[in-house]
Amino acid sequence: MRFLLILLLVLAVIALARILRRGNSQGPQDRQSSRQAVSDMVSCGHCGVHLVRSDAIETTPGKYRCPEHQDR
Repeated sequence: MRFLLILLLVLAVIALARILRRGNSQGPQDRQSSRQAVSDMVSCGHCGVHLVRSDAIETTPGKYRCPEHQDR
């Protein structure tokens, strides 16, 4: 009977450790970097395609074009 009680206690500790580890897998830094990646997306003023701000060409402040439509 004691063996069964000790076994259940060990399994409960292992389960609790897994739950806590899974909850901390995405820390605040991971969430911040994912928000930053989304905010760096802009859309082309000509065709509406979304692209990364670093790949876009800024025609006027706040307006962007994709490289295919830079001359239009």
